[in-house]
Amino acid sequence: MAPPVQPAKVAHAPQPTEPADEPKGKQKLICHSCGEAVPYNVAKFCWFNKPKFGGNLYCIECQKKVAAT
Repeated sequence: MAPPVQPAKVAHAPQPTEPADEPKGKQKLICHSCGEAVPYNVAKFCWFNKPKFGGNLYCIECQKKVAAT
């Protein structure tokens, strides 16, 4: 008589705690005023204009409000 067949054990991959598309240590570019995501080219504009924006990142719409004040 043949020994009983054991079901194959399936190894489950550990679930990541962070989204896979976000490398660890990399920070998202977020508008300081409204919290919306800021594209890299807009963030660069803010970085190159630190005196105007106080070193903060702003989306294009919020940049208009900051510049007006």
